[in-house]
Amino acid sequence: MISEEVLELAGYRCRAIKGDGEGTPILFLHGYSFTNHVWVEIGLLQRLEEAGIPFLAPDMPYGMKSSCDHRSIDIEENSALVGHIVDDILGEPPLIVGASLGGVVALHYVMEGGRARGLMLVAPPARGYRARIPVLLIWGTVDTIVNEDDVRKLAEELGAQLLIYEGARHPVYLDYPDRFREDLLKFYSSVIGGRSTSTVNPLDRSVSNPHLGQDFIPGSG
Repeated sequence: MISEEVLELAGYRCRAIKGDGEGTPILFLHGYSFTNHVWVEIGLLQRLEEAGIPFLAPDMPYGMKSSCDHRSIDIEENSALVGHIVDDILGEPPLIVGASLGGVVALHYVMEGGRARGLMLVAPPARGYRARIPVLLIWGTVDTIVNEDDVRKLAEELGAQLLIYEGARHPVYLDYPDRFREDLLKFYSSVIGGRSTSTVNPLDRSVSNPHLGQDFIPGSG
């Protein structure tokens, strides 16, 4: 069952969409220009409900259109809020899906010792991060915010798998909603189905190139 609620944590009061289910939850962090309803608009949360996978999709304080009574674009503050959500609401390490600025927040959270089973990141404008958990990076070839060289470098730094969506913009999930939903389910299955965080080698690097197959900036991601 999908429901809306208000999260009151660490001085913030933010709208959230929650889905019940069994197993490891998925935590969604939207991009700067979007709200949590973007995941509803592309049919993703409905697909997770069908699959019985629990999830939480909050509006985040950094969002330009977020329904939060306190706004902040500070990465540290948003990362700390993710920690409160994981510890106080979810109660276990989730798989985190972070779009653009949401991906930067997710990376910072993990780098600071935050708990997560894996990261699925959509074109985060970031460099210099490391991860010891499974990471899937997704990037579109007509992205005007993050270029190919930067996303490939980040994939190498993270030891991440890289999926490239031909002809997709920065928010690839708007151009390929069906593919994005299925890629998430496949990644979730691969991570939760047997790869524990303690056995992942951060030097294992699998960068795929199918064919070669808006968020720090207001108005993007």
